[in-house]
Amino acid sequence: MARERGVVPPDVARTLLAADRKAVAADRKANAAGAELHAAVAAAHAGGASIRELAALLGRSTNTIQAWVKAAGG
Repeated sequence: MARERGVVPPDVARTLLAADRKAVAADRKANAAGAELHAAVAAAHAGGASIRELAALLGRSTNTIQAWVKAAGG
């Protein structure tokens, strides 16, 4: 039996909204953790660590580390 188009059944809507809330919460945590990492990298660079040293330690490219430092004003 086909459903009417444009109507989301209530049980499906509840599932979608719950999944969306979880995804938003996870994104917020990831963004906060990312910002903390970027700030720590910028502080380490300001304290004398080299871009290459930080990249090797974190397993990131030197371009990524440089971008993070630059974005932090360093």
